[in-house]
Amino acid sequence: METTQSKLPRKSIWIWDEDYPYSLTQEELKNPSLALEDIFKHYSLTDCQYLLWEWKHCHYRPYLFSFGNGLHTLYHFKCRLQKLLNVAWLIDEEFSCSQLLIPCNDTSFQTFRNTIYCIFLGETRNSLKTTITQLFNEEDGLQGFMNVLRHWWDLGIDWRHLDVGDRCQVGNEIPEFRRLMLMIELMYFIYKSNYMREETNLYAASAYLSLEEAKHPAKTLMKIFSKWEYEDLKKLLRDLFYTMHTHCGLEEGIMGSRCGIIHTYHKLIGLAHTLSLQDNRYFEEEKHFTMNYSDVGDFSTEYNFYPLHYLLETDVANLINNLRGYDYHLLHRKLHEYALLLSGKDGSFEEEDGRRAVLLFQELEKLMETLYLLMLDRIQIDW
Repeated sequence: METTQSKLPRKSIWIWDEDYPYSLTQEELKNPSLALEDIFKHYSLTDCQYLLWEWKHCHYRPYLFSFGNGLHTLYHFKCRLQKLLNVAWLIDEEFSCSQLLIPCNDTSFQTFRNTIYCIFLGETRNSLKTTITQLFNEEDGLQGFMNVLRHWWDLGIDWRHLDVGDRCQVGNEIPEFRRLMLMIELMYFIYKSNYMREETNLYAASAYLSLEEAKHPAKTLMKIFSKWEYEDLKKLLRDLFYTMHTHCGLEEGIMGSRCGIIHTYHKLIGLAHTLSLQDNRYFEEEKHFTMNYSDVGDFSTEYNFYPLHYLLETDVANLINNLRGYDYHLLHRKLHEYALLLSGKDGSFEEEDGRRAVLLFQELEKLMETLYLLMLDRIQIDW
């Protein structure tokens, strides 16, 4: 949507102290919709949710940001978050880009924030403009948000910034995550309301898969299955499920090794989705499933046995069709919501939370088994 030229002049300022949209180009200051297009043509709302969540966990894990294409993805994601916050600030200050709010009526806003796409937006009942203003007030203005991103950037690129518990407690950064995620959801609604379209994601294959991993899904699966036995993966998944009941080791669990298993299952979901999009000829070509012994570790079709499983006999006979029957976006979202549930401050869970978790973890076990049996069926090891 074309907007009238902003009255805001370009000027030199001390960017550490003063609110100003310095991340926007002169063209984007004149037409902020260009900035929104630049943000969401690279990252979908789902990508933003997953990447922001994983970035937050750099506070606690002893390794750097390693999702998508690693620091390359993080750098571009950070730059576009800065642009998003700059546009939000312009809207809040009622410069000419407030015209972007014209198509955003209260009815469509109410409908949007009640969809499964919103993590936190459904909690607020204020108007769009009021919510944006409140978020800036809570984070001490635009520079408050910029300071959060600068701090998170340090944590994502240098393990020496790792918080081992002597600076803050687990979950202290949840309010920052919540405000950033709310702002992303708000700006995505504005973007969609102005009839802008999404394009192919350029900097992350699926947020949890690098471009190389998505290009060779069988090879990536074998790296996972050679690192963990099938039964080990199942046990780790069940340990993660029981975390919601025992509350044991949450600090070293969800923020450490169990965060790792959550990420691994996101990878399994992404790999299954990638394979489900292939036609039948893909599965008939041996080149996609032939790899060197060094790539598969201890995994061998001769010594790995069919597991005790949940799958029906008809499912085992139709593994490829079985892969095509999942709603992968919903699986990603449910696992992501479970991680959010575990990281909640009060640690209390409703009975409905437990029922949803059971259904989710049953689906994840079935999906893992489908992938494992598919590899047993098709993998060819070049000795």
